[in-house]
Amino acid sequence: MTPARRPWASRGAGPALSLALAGCLAPAAPPAPRVATDLPGVAAGLRGEGNLSHGVHTSASASVVLLRLEAEVPPHRHEHSDEVVYVLSGAGRLVMDGATRDVRAGDAVFVPRGARHGFVPSPGEPCVALSIHTPALRPGDRVPAP
Repeated sequence: MTPARRPWASRGAGPALSLALAGCLAPAAPPAPRVATDLPGVAAGLRGEGNLSHGVHTSASASVVLLRLEAEVPPHRHEHSDEVVYVLSGAGRLVMDGATRDVRAGDAVFVPRGARHGFVPSPGEPCVALSIHTPALRPGDRVPAP
């Protein structure tokens, strides 16, 4: 009985070449996941006063930024990206397209591109939040919206 012929094997190529070619056809391994831990601790370690940020991840498809907000975030909009804000600790008041909503730790807010929005943290402790933009935030995307 003759062994079945593999389509990538050529006459006289031998098993080494067949294995090498088979390796080229195998799917590439996915990149290892990037894990960020203790984000409230990272936010507490940010030095300075007022509103501070720390980039957690940036790729073409998304950007993730850790925010520590102690002062008002003036009304603005994003022309090219949607934003999801997840509150890790603290609280505040979100104003979006004329509607007001109080948010606190554990709340997530979806802000569609083009929506006018701003934020005022509650007094007493900073509001720590994760801001996720899709696609990634790029220069000129954030536009003041008085």
